Amino acid sequence: MRDFRFLQPNGLGHALKVKAEEGDDGRILAGGTNLLSYIKTGRIKTGLLIDVTRLDELKVVREHDGSVDLGAGLTISELMAHPVVRDLLPCFTEALTLFGNPLIRNRATLGGNIADASPIADTAPILLVLDASVKLVSARGERTVALTDFFQGVGETVIASDEILTTVTVPVPDCSRVKMVKLGLRKGTACSVTSAAVRLMLDDGSLEECRIALGGVAPTPVRAGTVEKALGGKRFTLDAIEEHAPLVKKDINPISDVRGSADYRKEVSVNLLKRALKAAAGMEA
Repeated sequence: MRDFRFLQPNGLGHALKVKAEEGDDGRILAGGTNLLSYIKTGRIKTGLLIDVTRLDELKVVREHDGSVDLGAGLTISELMAHPVVRDLLPCFTEALTLFGNPLIRNRATLGGNIADASPIADTAPILLVLDASVKLVSARGERTVALTDFFQGVGETVIASDEILTTVTVPVPDCSRVKMVKLGLRKGTACSVTSAAVRLMLDDGSLEECRIALGGVAPTPVRAGTVEKALGGKRFTLDAIEEHAPLVKKDINPISDVRGSADYRKEVSVNLLKRALKAAAGMEA
């Protein structure tokens, strides 16, 4: 790593000043679970590593106006253990149990998992159905971006070269109708082949609205708009799930790789979606 420099800023303001000066060469180092891998494989060859692990501004959990702000520097383990997250976002806490293994959860951060913009980012599907947004801060100011508008492609986001992702905001949901499921080639540290998250809003057996998101089936985590529209307003029954879940194939564009073919991912996505829909509705999965 002789081509890299290292800096541990004394506060967020210092980090933002340096990021503005360095631009894309300023690499944010939080958990490092992905960044260090990219350095080892040569994908990233040079730059300034800006270590934000000790910045208290990125470790805050705050409830306000029916939402919860989650600091981007919080590790997955810290989020799972935090009483506010456990009390107000139990469905998010449950989804985080699917994230890697305890060793990875102790290092990986929420902001890093999102900013890395991997199609298989484990936090993305559940946060998409929960209508999360992110705060991007620079020395110029700050802006809030809905997560649905955040991902641009594999490893690509709307983050400008001088910005740092500081906060993820999640509106407090009715978690009784939210579920995430994931398929990996094995348990533990397995990357997901595909994952699906569902949020249902039911009224006397009819589906007023549903939100569905999937990972690992397109260049970015995606919402399944075709299925959402098809199910909306329908009586929510097992027959409706069986009829409309296959429409998810219209919403995804998976690739073939070592973890599975595109056709395999399409079929798996249908089955995972059925499982998630049934589980969210309290039906037999």
